[in-house]
Amino acid sequence: MIKVYLGQQVPQRNKASKWHWHIPGTSLSGISRQPLLDACRLIKLTGGQYGREPIGLYRPGKEKPDLVCTVGVGAGLTVVENEKFGPTLAKWKPRPDL
Repeated sequence: MIKVYLGQQVPQRNKASKWHWHIPGTSLSGISRQPLLDACRLIKLTGGQYGREPIGLYRPGKEKPDLVCTVGVGAGLTVVENEKFGPTLAKWKPRPDL
């Protein structure tokens, strides 16, 4: 299993929290509101054959992951805020260049 470790929370003013994350033994890291899903997209961009590889999000000091999926599934999802149901998963679409 690929392990994504959650780091320090990044202070945000009136916005959802962002977190530092990294994958040990690689140069893959970032800051994100959805670190597991963003890690999946970054892994997919590296061009490796990781589609079915399980990946998990770990908090410091925890031996078991909080979230688990496969790289392929996670890369295709995002979290959206739904007024009625709260946060839900949706199909990810790249942001248009601004």
